[in-house]
Amino acid sequence: MLILYGHFFERLTVPVLMALYTYVTFAKLRVGKLFCVVWEVMLIGGLISVAMEQDFANILYYIKLMAYGINMVILLKLWQIIENDLDTKKAKLRARDEDFVKIKHL
Repeated sequence: MLILYGHFFERLTVPVLMALYTYVTFAKLRVGKLFCVVWEVMLIGGLISVAMEQDFANILYYIKLMAYGINMVILLKLWQIIENDLDTKKAKLRARDEDFVKIKHL
């Protein structure tokens, strides 16, 4: 029984560690969209793997499914944050270029 619980906790640590890694990486390096796509594909694979276990009697099964689902939602939100940052940078560059053109024509 202890071995089974150890196995479940080991499988539960994967999405938790992925979430922590994503947070730290985003906070320090400002990751791109490719990072989100790769992690999302890995999370989908992990979710399918966990779902195929079909251990409906164990509470850790549901916790693992929820952890993968929450990570997927967080990555989608991270994708939106990256999009908003890119749009903000583009707007700033566009405004700077317009100011440069105005100054040049004076």
